[in-house]
Amino acid sequence: MPAFLHDFPLLIGTTLLLLDLLLWRAIPPEQRHWRIAARVVAFLLFSWVLIDAGMSPLQPPPWADDVARNLLATLLEIVWWLFAARTLSVVLGLMLIARSGHTGRLLQDVVGAVIFLIAIVAAAAYVMQLPVKGLLATSGVMAIVLGLALQSTLSDVFSGIVLNTTRPYQIDDVIAIDGTEGKVIDIDWYSMATVPMPSFAA
Repeated sequence: MPAFLHDFPLLIGTTLLLLDLLLWRAIPPEQRHWRIAARVVAFLLFSWVLIDAGMSPLQPPPWADDVARNLLATLLEIVWWLFAARTLSVVLGLMLIARSGHTGRLLQDVVGAVIFLIAIVAAAAYVMQLPVKGLLATSGVMAIVLGLALQSTLSDVFSGIVLNTTRPYQIDDVIAIDGTEGKVIDIDWYSMATVPMPSFAA
């Protein structure tokens, strides 16, 4: 078995990723603990495959002379960082929802975005050996450009954040806008979903 892992890490790693996706889809969302447990187990097995094959996510692949093998190993190490970010974000999301309920969704999304950003920077620095300082400076410039281009969208997003944090409306509240009534069925950090109320006019 170790020899098979050493010879076919890409095949086994890809199989574990597909298995993780299949289990995530197959297990009902109501069984959140089982879904997250399956993801954690798949991530641990994926990490074991990489380490047993002689790879480390904290270093570039050791096969610089073998271009094909080096490229595949680099891909696996980058996927490891993204897989780790996804696993950590769902585990923290479960903890946040358990502690703060529906209001923790905003914090969960922000924490998840930060985790993925850290994973991308770490993969660029450790696996691809890119100059992270230059990458961060470039991403800062791109953030400014995107912020100027998406002013109206960002305004709506921040309005949704304020709406979510101040909580002027709750689930099952009835609101009326321009003569149209609706019942609040869901509140997210960027939107509020309502359903129209039936009219009983004679």
